[in-house]
Amino acid sequence: MRKILVYCFILSLGTAGMVNAQKKKREVKIITDYGTMVVRLSDETPHHRDNFVKLVKKHFYDGLLFHRVIKNFMIQGGDPDSKDAKA
Repeated sequence: MRKILVYCFILSLGTAGMVNAQKKKREVKIITDYGTMVVRLSDETPHHRDNFVKLVKKHFYDGLLFHRVIKNFMIQGGDPDSKDAKA
């Protein structure tokens, strides 16, 4: 199973304007050795979204590995023990 180094940071915090001026658009840019992904966080799960943003701002995800990769299906990361893991 291939492991990929991941860096996360907040790309955009702003308003999504036309329908609801109070609704915030949040996007996170994930940079890996294999390319860059932009993920839009949902306002439907505000506690999860806000916790993720808080951890990104604290650089919690910087240098973590994707520890579970299933080709053409999904990736999983976020394990703090993977910072010191072998690639």
